[in-house]
Amino acid sequence: MLPGKLLWTVDNGTLRLVLRVYFITMTTLLGLIGSECCKCAAKVDLLSGNNVKLNRMTGWLRPIDIWTCVYKLRRLPGGVLLGFVMITTTLLSLTADLAVSKLVLPTVGPSDCIFTTGLVMNWINNETFASPPPNSYPALIASNVQIYSAYSNCSVGIYNKVPINGDPLFCAKEKDILGGWNCQDQNADQQFDPSVSESDIEQTLLSASLQYSNMSFNNYYKGDESHTTHLVIWSSSIESNDLGSPFDVLVSIDLEADITDTKTMKTFKCTALSNTEEGQTAINGILSQTESVTALADWVLGLEGVLYEGYGSKASTYAESRLEQYLNTMTMVQGGGNSVLSVPTDNFIYGCIKAKAEISLAIVVLIIFTAFLLVVTFLYWIILLLIIFKHAISRKTKRKLGLKNISPVPDSIIGWMLQAAREHAQGSDFTAEGAPKTEEDLRDWDFKIVDRTQGVARMLRARGDDMTTPLLVHETPKR
Repeated sequence: MLPGKLLWTVDNGTLRLVLRVYFITMTTLLGLIGSECCKCAAKVDLLSGNNVKLNRMTGWLRPIDIWTCVYKLRRLPGGVLLGFVMITTTLLSLTADLAVSKLVLPTVGPSDCIFTTGLVMNWINNETFASPPPNSYPALIASNVQIYSAYSNCSVGIYNKVPINGDPLFCAKEKDILGGWNCQDQNADQQFDPSVSESDIEQTLLSASLQYSNMSFNNYYKGDESHTTHLVIWSSSIESNDLGSPFDVLVSIDLEADITDTKTMKTFKCTALSNTEEGQTAINGILSQTESVTALADWVLGLEGVLYEGYGSKASTYAESRLEQYLNTMTMVQGGGNSVLSVPTDNFIYGCIKAKAEISLAIVVLIIFTAFLLVVTFLYWIILLLIIFKHAISRKTKRKLGLKNISPVPDSIIGWMLQAAREHAQGSDFTAEGAPKTEEDLRDWDFKIVDRTQGVARMLRARGDDMTTPLLVHETPKR
């Protein structure tokens, strides 16, 4: 995960939908509450006996109308505070949508999966086979899951259980690992002339304490009896197949690629270790059941594919880590009894990777800022309502002469249409008969040309004072 990023355990498409719904909801609420703030702020000034500039009575405007108001009136709609909130909300709506599209990305990350059956380590019961089979399905999945885990930047080692399908999404956590083999270069490379035989090489390594006496070896490419390449020799610290004790392994590998090259044999000492006492006990229990001499003799055939990359190649630069993984595999096959049908007695969870969403901290900042802006706007609305309520209570209880609460205050297109119709109908006498009192009354009004020569139009009632017309229905008078 990159700095400034957060991982959410949710599909990125779902998270984008949730965030878009959040921002749409919040900006809609900002518009509704902001519109009420515009109306209440105008009322407060009017009740205080002050004139109100018309730019403060626009209500909540669309983005294009905000810029029109600023351009033509040279003032912010709704006043400075609410105008700032309008502009901020407009920019926020656009920015949030673009940010969600760009900064919410699909990724994968560590998670937990349910374990049903598979290769489960058991270091209590003795196994019946002479050595763990190197060509079995359990060996295949035990090897594969280490590769999958390493590819996902997760831990590699001897796992306490491996799912039956060798899950490609396997991603071991600390709780999944008993320990692992650790191979250390002995820094005692031995060089041999290409003509030196394998048996002479073995004796030299044995004399230098770089091999134990029960050596198993394999070479893969021979020129003649005394010219070989890709020679690998290893041996167990247990001199025979006696059970009851853990063992370490000495591994000597030919670093060169060609049979004519001076042969350089590098030796590693490999030991199975754990970071916990419980894990070390488990590993020692598994190794104590293993007939190590036979096991190494069976598994030596696979070392060429582990340590080299085909004909004509030198020893891999990853030989050390690959050797550790190979020994881990052998140990897991032994510990799991070469069976993938086992069920754990507890802990039915293993580490894996799942689809997640990577979200930038910029999105989090937008989420918090949007919520903050809504809270501030809501509190401002509450304060305005309390001022209006206080004015009404004061006028009623103290019987003071004062302004009656103004209703309605035009704060939208329909509000201003109502105001225009009322002024046209009766001038300043809005209580007179024929003057529209509510916005619903506007359905009986039209906008009509009254002077075609001068191009003058105004609002007129469509019907007489004693007649009403259904909503959105207008009949043409008969001639």
